[in-house]
Amino acid sequence: MRTLVITGGTGGLGTEVVRRLSVDYRCIVLGRAQVDLTSEDSVRKAFDDIGAIYGLVHLVGGWTGGTVRETSLDTWSKMLAVNTTTAFLAARA
Repeated sequence: MRTLVITGGTGGLGTEVVRRLSVDYRCIVLGRAQVDLTSEDSVRKAFDDIGAIYGLVHLVGGWTGGTVRETSLDTWSKMLAVNTTTAFLAARA
């Protein structure tokens, strides 16, 4: 059976995606409890431990804050890390 790595597959959407894909694939879910997806070393180790994969389904993401005026630089940086850095690191791994 082909292996898919699914990042962030523990929320409402993710749970449903994993349920459907697990019919046809071996799904390995990497969530916040298993790996820090914003850490290059942590992501690389997780993917090295998994070995060969068929594909990646990246579902990590989220939004915190309000308007641009209300959003601090720290909050913005955290959102960039969660929404873009995680995708980059997982795809590269």
